[in-house]
Amino acid sequence: MEEIKTKKCAKCGAIKPLEDFPKLAKSPDGRNSYCKECQKAYTKQWVADHPERAKATAKKSRDKHKDALTKKRRKDRAEKPEVFLKYSRDFSEKNPDKILLYEARKRAKEFGLPCTITEEDIVIPEFCPILRVRLIRGAIDNNRDSCPSLDRIRPELGYVKGNVAVMSYRANRIKNDATADEHRRIADWMDAQTQSTQEFNVIDPELIEFGRGLGERLLENTKRAIDEAVTGLAQIPVGSYFDKNPRLAPMSLSPAQTKEAA
Repeated sequence: MEEIKTKKCAKCGAIKPLEDFPKLAKSPDGRNSYCKECQKAYTKQWVADHPERAKATAKKSRDKHKDALTKKRRKDRAEKPEVFLKYSRDFSEKNPDKILLYEARKRAKEFGLPCTITEEDIVIPEFCPILRVRLIRGAIDNNRDSCPSLDRIRPELGYVKGNVAVMSYRANRIKNDATADEHRRIADWMDAQTQSTQEFNVIDPELIEFGRGLGERLLENTKRAIDEAVTGLAQIPVGSYFDKNPRLAPMSLSPAQTKEAA
């Protein structure tokens, strides 16, 4: 039977299996001196005591292993899309300001615009200030119309303090980079087109009444013609009619029966 290798934790003093210690390449046995639980507690406390150094260390590590992290993230997304979607939705719902700031920095870098705002500059209202719809946080599927969106009031100034406002994604998409005067011109044109369409579709009441009367007269004439035809057929002797039109005689009546009926 293979002997289980153990090690004593330098923090809590407990003797645990070697697998309960984090890996550390520069250590003689390849494991950290602290067990996993103690190392986790120590790291958490260190991050709380040194937030700036923790951020710098984390960024340095991400940059060093950027390709590997990207590859792993794509693999996880492909293998477990439902888990990734749930995580993304939960994170977006809990940290909408972080998401908006991240997207703003990304767009600023793409279009060469300044981006000096922080999370404190992003104030998310309950309702869209333009369309008055409730803003829904965490909706990352195809329907993003009610999601919060960060707008540049004057697009050319970039994402700077005093030049950003949060509105619905749909309102921001409609606004785009048009000026207030251009939007007024579009609104006036749409109102005019709607009015002309309504006027074009209005039907004269007298024409409607004329059509109704014409239909009623046609119906009366049709009924009268049917009654006259039925009355005329009833006055023709059955026998003489079938003698003149033998092809129309009922198949169940013989010629003798037809004459008797007459």
